[in-house]
Amino acid sequence: MKQKIEKFLENNNFLPMTNWHSLEIIHRDTAPEDSQKLDQIEDIVLRKNGLYVYEKNGIILYVDKGQPLFNRIRNHYISSYQEVSGDTNNKRWHRFFSSHQGKLRIYWKEMEGEETRQVIEKMLDYALKPQFNLFQ
Repeated sequence: MKQKIEKFLENNNFLPMTNWHSLEIIHRDTAPEDSQKLDQIEDIVLRKNGLYVYEKNGIILYVDKGQPLFNRIRNHYISSYQEVSGDTNNKRWHRFFSSHQGKLRIYWKEMEGEETRQVIEKMLDYALKPQFNLFQ
Protein backbone atom coordinates (compact mmCIF):
# COMPACT_ATOMS: atom_id res chain seq x y z
CA MET A 1 0.00 0.00 0.00
CA LYS A 2 2.79 2.43 0.91
CA GLN A 3 4.39 2.01 -2.52
CA LYS A 4 1.09 2.79 -4.24
CA ILE A 5 0.61 5.94 -2.18
CA GLU A 6 4.19 7.06 -2.82
CA LYS A 7 3.74 6.40 -6.55
CA PHE A 8 0.51 8.43 -6.56
CA LEU A 9 2.26 11.30 -4.77
CA GLU A 10 5.16 11.17 -7.23
CA ASN A 11 2.89 11.01 -10.28
CA ASN A 12 1.00 14.07 -9.05
CA ASN A 13 4.15 16.10 -8.20
CA PHE A 14 3.77 15.95 -4.41
CA LEU A 15 6.98 13.92 -4.06
CA PRO A 16 9.81 14.62 -4.11
CA MET A 17 9.39 18.03 -2.54
CA THR A 18 12.08 19.56 -4.74
CA ASN A 19 9.30 21.04 -6.90
CA TRP A 20 7.62 22.73 -3.90
CA HIS A 21 8.31 26.30 -2.81
CA SER A 22 10.62 26.47 0.19
CA LEU A 23 12.30 28.81 2.61
CA GLU A 24 14.68 28.48 5.51
CA ILE A 25 13.75 29.77 8.94
CA ILE A 26 15.44 29.72 12.32
CA HIS A 27 13.33 28.66 15.27
CA ARG A 28 14.69 29.92 18.57
CA ASP A 29 13.60 29.96 22.17
CA THR A 30 13.25 33.74 22.42
CA ALA A 31 11.06 36.15 20.49
CA PRO A 32 12.76 38.00 17.66
CA GLU A 33 13.53 41.62 18.47
CA ASP A 34 11.15 42.78 15.77
CA SER A 35 8.50 41.28 13.55
CA GLN A 36 10.60 41.61 10.40
CA LYS A 37 11.05 37.84 9.99
CA LEU A 38 7.28 37.25 10.15
CA ASP A 39 6.79 40.02 7.59
CA GLN A 40 9.33 38.33 5.32
CA ILE A 41 7.55 34.99 5.67
CA GLU A 42 4.22 36.63 4.87
CA ASP A 43 5.71 38.30 1.78
CA ILE A 44 7.04 34.96 0.54
CA VAL A 45 4.15 32.64 1.45
CA LEU A 46 1.39 35.20 1.00
CA ARG A 47 -2.13 34.23 1.90
CA LYS A 48 -2.57 31.15 -0.25
CA ASN A 49 -4.14 27.87 0.80
CA GLY A 50 -2.20 24.64 0.60
CA LEU A 51 0.05 22.09 2.23
CA TYR A 52 3.31 22.58 4.08
CA VAL A 53 6.09 20.41 5.46
CA TYR A 54 8.76 21.23 8.07
CA GLU A 55 12.14 19.52 7.63
CA LYS A 56 15.36 19.70 9.64
CA ASN A 57 18.60 18.03 8.55
CA GLY A 58 16.74 15.70 6.18
CA ILE A 59 14.21 14.61 8.82
CA ILE A 60 10.55 15.40 8.25
CA LEU A 61 9.20 17.08 11.37
CA TYR A 62 5.66 18.12 10.52
CA VAL A 63 3.07 17.89 7.72
CA ASP A 64 -0.13 19.93 7.67
CA LYS A 65 -2.46 22.06 5.62
CA GLY A 66 -3.25 25.73 5.97
CA GLN A 67 -6.04 28.02 4.97
CA PRO A 68 -4.18 30.34 4.56
CA LEU A 69 -0.67 28.91 4.81
CA PHE A 70 0.82 32.01 6.41
CA ASN A 71 -1.38 31.82 9.51
CA ARG A 72 -0.29 28.27 10.27
CA ILE A 73 3.40 28.89 9.59
CA ARG A 74 3.30 32.07 11.72
CA ASN A 75 1.72 30.15 14.62
CA HIS A 76 4.41 27.46 14.48
CA TYR A 77 7.16 30.09 14.32
CA ILE A 78 5.73 31.86 17.38
CA SER A 79 5.13 28.55 19.18
CA SER A 80 8.87 27.88 19.05
CA TYR A 81 9.31 30.52 21.76
CA GLN A 82 5.86 30.93 23.41
CA GLU A 83 2.44 29.35 23.65
CA VAL A 84 -0.10 30.45 21.03
CA SER A 85 -3.86 30.59 21.15
CA GLY A 86 -5.43 27.64 19.39
CA ASP A 87 -2.65 25.34 20.60
CA THR A 88 -4.90 22.72 22.11
CA ASN A 89 -4.09 19.28 23.39
CA ASN A 90 -1.66 20.13 26.18
CA LYS A 91 0.21 22.85 24.23
CA ARG A 92 1.63 20.27 21.83
CA TRP A 93 2.77 22.78 19.15
CA HIS A 94 4.73 24.76 21.72
CA ARG A 95 6.25 21.64 23.23
CA PHE A 96 7.14 20.26 19.80
CA PHE A 97 8.44 23.37 18.05
CA SER A 98 10.29 24.65 21.12
CA SER A 99 12.11 21.30 21.22
CA HIS A 100 13.12 21.66 17.55
CA GLN A 101 15.20 24.82 17.56
CA GLY A 102 17.60 25.90 14.88
CA LYS A 103 17.54 26.04 11.12
CA LEU A 104 14.41 24.50 9.59
CA ARG A 105 13.25 24.28 6.00
CA ILE A 106 9.58 24.82 5.23
CA TYR A 107 8.21 23.44 1.97
CA TRP A 108 4.79 24.53 0.77
CA LYS A 109 2.55 23.88 -2.18
CA GLU A 110 -0.46 25.98 -3.04
CA MET A 111 -3.61 23.93 -3.28
CA GLU A 112 -7.27 24.84 -3.24
CA GLY A 113 -10.05 22.49 -2.19
CA GLU A 114 -10.24 21.50 1.47
CA GLU A 115 -11.19 17.87 0.81
CA THR A 116 -8.28 17.36 -1.56
CA ARG A 117 -5.88 19.03 0.90
CA GLN A 118 -7.08 16.69 3.66
CA VAL A 119 -6.57 13.58 1.54
CA ILE A 120 -3.11 14.59 0.29
CA GLU A 121 -2.07 15.62 3.82
CA LYS A 122 -2.96 12.15 5.13
CA MET A 123 -1.10 10.50 2.26
CA LEU A 124 2.00 12.62 2.95
CA ASP A 125 1.72 11.78 6.66
CA TYR A 126 1.65 8.10 5.78
CA ALA A 127 4.52 8.29 3.29
CA LEU A 128 6.82 10.73 5.16
CA LYS A 129 6.16 9.68 8.79
CA PRO A 130 6.79 13.10 10.38
CA GLN A 131 8.28 13.26 13.87
CA PHE A 132 5.27 15.20 15.18
CA ASN A 133 3.08 12.11 14.77
CA LEU A 134 5.39 10.19 17.10
CA PHE A 135 5.57 13.15 19.51
CA GLN A 136 1.82 13.17 20.17
